[in-house]
Amino acid sequence: VQLFRGVMAAVLAIFMIRALNAFDIENERRLETSNQARLDAQANALETERRISRERQRLNAELRQTARELGLMLELSNLLARPLALQDRLDGVLQRLLHSLAFTNAGLILLRSRSSGEIDVRAAGGYDQAQDGQAGDLRSERRQQAEDLGRQCALMGSALCLHADGEILEVQLQQASEEAPCQRHPSPIVVVAVPLVSRVQVIGSLVLAQSTGNRQPMTLDDIELLLAVAQQLGLSIENARLAQDAQERERVLADLLHQVVEAQEAERQRIARELHDATG
Repeated sequence: VQLFRGVMAAVLAIFMIRALNAFDIENERRLETSNQARLDAQANALETERRISRERQRLNAELRQTARELGLMLELSNLLARPLALQDRLDGVLQRLLHSLAFTNAGLILLRSRSSGEIDVRAAGGYDQAQDGQAGDLRSERRQQAEDLGRQCALMGSALCLHADGEILEVQLQQASEEAPCQRHPSPIVVVAVPLVSRVQVIGSLVLAQSTGNRQPMTLDDIELLLAVAQQLGLSIENARLAQDAQERERVLADLLHQVVEAQEAERQRIARELHDATG
């Protein structure tokens, strides 16, 4: 009986020890699960915070960019509203664009001659620095590329982008940015040309380029901004030309009036001489 009791006590002790071990193991497993869940929650919260921070930075960058664009458009509007000569308008707009936009350091404005129809460069900036060697050759090559693209843009009436590999693509802003050919093309944009339109007629083109490397890449948002600038510039050019025409007409009328007055004075003097001779 004592032996049986001893065996039963030993069996019960072993059972209790195993039960306690199992309970400890389950507690450890639950604790590990709880710790892992807490770590996962902290990681998710940290990732969410990082994502919110990135989104906030992106929105702030967009707001700053929008503010810069609105400031540029306001500055250009004030410039184009002033009673300036056409050449002063073109030079002023181009210099402000080159000074304000980070993706370009050179540009051209080409206009179609109303008499001959030829498309000529009327304003240029960023290409006049005298440089030797490869940098100078690259600048000269980019200048010729910009002129060629500007003339092609004016002839087609469409915005065009020239990539570093020589590929020329038409800008299609109605497509999503990631689907646009200019954005999908692997080579970066080095020259962009947008048409200048007045009264549904293309009167020239605005060309912005990277005459040398190490500039911020051009995007479709930049091209869309240039289209808005080109719209304002086209209207301003038409107004300047109308003002020039009005001044020319006034000058012609003044010349004609002067000729009429001189003719009348000459005729008066002739009649006076004839009367003097007749009465003499």
